[in-house]
Amino acid sequence: MARSRSRIFVWLLRRRYAVLALNVLIIIAAGYGASRVPTDYTMEQFFPGWGPERERFDRYKLTFPEEDTRITLFWQDARPAGLELYRGLEQVAGIFEAAELRDVRWLGSVEVAESIEMDGESVLDVHPLVEPSSATDLSVRQAIERHVDDPLLRGYLWSQDQKTFAVHGILPPEVMADDAARREVEERLESEIDALRGDGRTLILNGIPIIRARVPKLLDEDQRRLVTAGLLVFLAVLFLFFRHLGQVLLCLVSVVPAYLCTVCLIGFAGKPVTVMTGFIPIIVLVVGGSDIVHVLSRYRRRRAVSGNVEAIVGSFAGRTPRPKNAVQQLLRRSGGRLESFFARGPRGGRRRRIRGRHERQSNQGWFANRERS
Repeated sequence: MARSRSRIFVWLLRRRYAVLALNVLIIIAAGYGASRVPTDYTMEQFFPGWGPERERFDRYKLTFPEEDTRITLFWQDARPAGLELYRGLEQVAGIFEAAELRDVRWLGSVEVAESIEMDGESVLDVHPLVEPSSATDLSVRQAIERHVDDPLLRGYLWSQDQKTFAVHGILPPEVMADDAARREVEERLESEIDALRGDGRTLILNGIPIIRARVPKLLDEDQRRLVTAGLLVFLAVLFLFFRHLGQVLLCLVSVVPAYLCTVCLIGFAGKPVTVMTGFIPIIVLVVGGSDIVHVLSRYRRRRAVSGNVEAIVGSFAGRTPRPKNAVQQLLRRSGGRLESFFARGPRGGRRRRIRGRHERQSNQGWFANRERS
């Protein structure tokens, strides 16, 4: 067995350039596949996939489908409400309509019903909250004051202190289901609304579509910073330890394909990258780096003693225990523990102590043999 493993190591070493070329091809192919894996940072992934809670949530979404597709702009102004505020909200409503948002609601688009006297009779008059053609500072203030406590308007079009006003729009379902289109709408709205910001005004774009468009970008930026920082620390520590740039890059080349192939497998399985799987790069970097350090350390020690490449490779092949012996060791130890655990009777404690003493002596002898080898 050791001789066959030695032949494999020698064969790989003699064809190292071909192996490196194959590694590069794997990195390119896996990188292309990993770049096409979608991301999903929605809260629904944390919900149970079955059960009454999930059924209740699905029924709610079917009954109120527009709750998750609403986009809202909050306009906070330190100045009192007036014509300037009305014109600013009108511009935001125009931006929403130009972005093909549906059912845009704001201060100038809402109609209210009031009871008036006409020819001695009470008549229900439905009219806009603010008449667009005759809007003035006084008419805007009076319209808000008359309906300031309306429960349908307060908390929907303005806040309780009349300092913050809102413009609402509904994103079409086909755009909501497309990540790229949703991100494009968010970027367009943010760029056009940014021109309306000024002194004394605070404009905040919010809503589930906006959050779902921004969270992947923010998490991608955090992941890039985190992975880049971790990679720099990883390379710096390895270079400080090995003092050899080629061996440091070899460590990196051995870790990157594992990460890219893992992400590709996630994509082939039809699963997106989530908040939980987004930490795979750091985990793979730590685990893979820890393994390669042991291999390179042994190689450097052997290389310092002997320059014979085949002898070094043979030492690696002989270092690995045969699987049969390893399995036998595992079964023997597991069986001993189970036997001592289930031992019963007045002499069970003595048998457990004797078994534990023999096991410790066996382990000490096994580690001593490993150290001598």
